[in-house]
Amino acid sequence: MNAIVGQSVVRVDAEAKVNGSIKYIDDINMEGQLYGVTVRSPHPCANVRKIVFDGSYDWSEIITFTAEEIPGENIFNNFNMDVPFLPKNNRVNHVGEPVCLVAAPSLRKAKEAASHVFVDYEVLTPALSIEEGLAKKSLIYADDNIIKKYTVNKGDPQSAFAKAKYVFEGTYRTPYQEQAYIETQGMIAVPDADGDGVTIYGSLQCPYYVRKESQKLFTFEPEKLRVVQVTTGGGFGGKEHFPSIIAAHSALLALKAKKPVKMIYERHEDMAATTKRHPSLINIKTGVDENGKLIAVDVDILFDGGAYSMASPVVLARAAIAGAGAYNCDNISILARAVATNLIPTSAYRGFGAPQIFYAVERHMTRFAENIGVDPLTFRKVNLLKQFDVTATGQTLKDPVGLKKCIDLAVEKTDFEKLYQQYKKQPSDLVKRKGIGIMAVFHGAGFTGKGEDRIRAKAGVKLLPSGEVKILCSTTEMGQGMRTILPQIVAETLQLPFAKVSVETTDTSLVPDSGPTVASRTTMIVGKVLRDASLLAIEALTELIAAKESSAVADIAYESGAFAVKGSKWGTFADAAKLLNDKGLEDSFYSQYASPPGVVWNEDTFQGDAYAGYGWAATVAEVEVDTGTFEISVTRLVSAEDMGKAINPILVEGQIEGGCIQAFGYSILEDIIMKDGHILNDRFTNYIIPTSADVPFVETVIVEEGYANGPYGAKGVGEMPLVVVASAIADAVSMATGIDVLDIPITPEKLFELSLKK
Repeated sequence: MNAIVGQSVVRVDAEAKVNGSIKYIDDINMEGQLYGVTVRSPHPCANVRKIVFDGSYDWSEIITFTAEEIPGENIFNNFNMDVPFLPKNNRVNHVGEPVCLVAAPSLRKAKEAASHVFVDYEVLTPALSIEEGLAKKSLIYADDNIIKKYTVNKGDPQSAFAKAKYVFEGTYRTPYQEQAYIETQGMIAVPDADGDGVTIYGSLQCPYYVRKESQKLFTFEPEKLRVVQVTTGGGFGGKEHFPSIIAAHSALLALKAKKPVKMIYERHEDMAATTKRHPSLINIKTGVDENGKLIAVDVDILFDGGAYSMASPVVLARAAIAGAGAYNCDNISILARAVATNLIPTSAYRGFGAPQIFYAVERHMTRFAENIGVDPLTFRKVNLLKQFDVTATGQTLKDPVGLKKCIDLAVEKTDFEKLYQQYKKQPSDLVKRKGIGIMAVFHGAGFTGKGEDRIRAKAGVKLLPSGEVKILCSTTEMGQGMRTILPQIVAETLQLPFAKVSVETTDTSLVPDSGPTVASRTTMIVGKVLRDASLLAIEALTELIAAKESSAVADIAYESGAFAVKGSKWGTFADAAKLLNDKGLEDSFYSQYASPPGVVWNEDTFQGDAYAGYGWAATVAEVEVDTGTFEISVTRLVSAEDMGKAINPILVEGQIEGGCIQAFGYSILEDIIMKDGHILNDRFTNYIIPTSADVPFVETVIVEEGYANGPYGAKGVGEMPLVVVASAIADAVSMATGIDVLDIPITPEKLFELSLKK
């Protein structure tokens, strides 16, 4: 049988998505359903004095819902327990915060009814920036507006700075970024016939999150809140935690109406009211010795957490761990804080805090290198982390580190060293000037610290008497290809044809909690659990055959999908599965994730093994800038990425290309404009994302430094491509223009303004 892992198997959902036959949430309608809409605050900070329902309007067909009607606790059951589903203590803390809910037999009628809801507000003074949040212009969270704080310390940076030959300091800002999934947030809630439960169908990443985070709202048992993922048109982190809010709203309306309720956000509402990537303000100070070796790093990270904590604690943790970049240094001090403001809450987004810190660190390292007369490639090679080095959190990198190989391949593919020297010498009077930049990163696969130990992801395989296999896991497909990759892992392990393995519907009543589909964990974590479960299935079938044939287990061999007893063919996998079924024995086999031996993490000191495994990546960017208009053309991106093992190479290439393109948008195009807490560009007509006409040529280089604790050596790859682009583009733009770029996005308008200050 040919190997399945490592083959570019065609995606199982490709045809249905291309021909349009697959159904998304807005394609689904329930008999008798109502349509729900949300009445939202127009103020960034206010008290709700009174909600008035227009007495002259006919409310006979309308269902309304306010915070006072919530049957359980009005609290989002997340990290810090601070997010209300509707105003708590009559307070709203950001523009677009839900105030009350309305449902009607048609969407038009629901919108009309919502326009007859009048809210009397006491408007308060807001904090509308990180600086204003720190200054407590408005007190939003605790007594200091600090949602979360981490410190990472290694060695003695203060003494090291005193000994440094060169010290360099810089301050960098990164913006909001909209997830821009093609399908907006949407849910349908269907109440049970007895009203003692509800089933929620929706576009989401984490069905068990929706169940857990909504649970306290209701008084029925957890299993009575059933969550089913419908085909999801993109998530990128935006459908990790936020779907719990729209799910809860639709469920509250449905239970009150005793009818199904559909809620689908329109694009402008989705962009104006749902979570984004955290903006950041990052200050970095570094010192090197006479050989250009880093001897001291001091980093101060500030993230704008918005009005509520959402995923800020864990997003910030990843940024703090990466504060010193992909470099070896004996003396490190990192302070990371997420600050509450009266702005849209920020939360998960592909990369999860890493794009911000790696942009700042990598841009800083290039600036430092050039400031002391060293080319940025040489500077990086002198200081790169390598196997057996110790990270900022005290983790010894025992596994192979593919970073140097990634850099070498990206440099070779682009002829970086030659072009760097050539572009530095180009005439200053050229209308179109070129530049080249390089960036190096790592990305921890899976949850930070003890996250995976807390989740203990469970997944399994169900053996059907036909010889087919169903994968049982709550991991969701949102475009990344999990319904193809996980069957490849299981088919390889069970030595079956790929077509014999499929994934069960992602429904909390049918599948166990495998943890959320986030953090580049699907292949490495869930894939490993499924491989283990598959091995348990083979072991059980071997024991079953041994008992039937009165043979020792050691006499049973399994190869290429067939069993043999003492060297004589017994039968196929299907024969064994049928025997299992005929005897009425358990046909589902489960495993749970456990961290590899020797992985130790201390939550209190923030020291130890931050991640069980790391991906490594390097990207070279080439640009051309029109010095008259400051229009930037990114002409080429070459990204070399070490994901351990490419289970499906073409899907890995797609992940890298897609992530690089999102990062390209983050770098030079995507610029949310805020005024008084309102997002002014809440549509794709004025929030500019890359189109097919904009994107550069992206060349991917797959590097496979196998990870012993991943399935067939695989680590994660989903987020890393978005992390490893922005500063390479910024470096290239700075080279082309002679303008010292510090912040992104690098728009022509910003470049023009900076040019006036040169």
